[in-house]
Amino acid sequence: MLPMLPDEVHQIITNRIAALVPTDGYSSDSALGYAHSAQDAWRQVTEPLIPESAPSTLAHLAFFLDDRTWDNTDGMLATDELLISNLVTVRWLYQMRPHDMVRDWRASGRAAAHLLAWLRADGWSAEINIHPEVGQLLLRTPAGGGEWLACELRLRVYYALSSYIPA
Repeated sequence: MLPMLPDEVHQIITNRIAALVPTDGYSSDSALGYAHSAQDAWRQVTEPLIPESAPSTLAHLAFFLDDRTWDNTDGMLATDELLISNLVTVRWLYQMRPHDMVRDWRASGRAAAHLLAWLRADGWSAEINIHPEVGQLLLRTPAGGGEWLACELRLRVYYALSSYIPA
């Protein structure tokens, strides 16, 4: 594995999510899709989307990569590199339309499945391995008076830590 710094891993994962097109494999007109319109896109927000508070950004599929737990790393030495295991949470908002709440609840699960498949697929620009966090994969919490679902996808990220420490 090519060694990386945690902020590089964060940016690579964020770029990968932003490149996901919600209509890949789905149609926005289909009952099986999760896009509300052809203009929907996964887009990074600048402020954390924390379900315990009302997020300031309200946009369908707005996401934030929460890496606050990266201070608590599990690592092991493999030959000359340190392999790191970190828990990361992808948080995003899913708009709940009043006339389609049950359908939108199910579609938010399809969005999570699509996101997980995208993150687990080949095509990464770096050597990163992502696995679902056992027992806590998906959490959905109503937000904004029930107009939104604050969704969390919890993942375990494995990468080699760079020994480079900036001066």
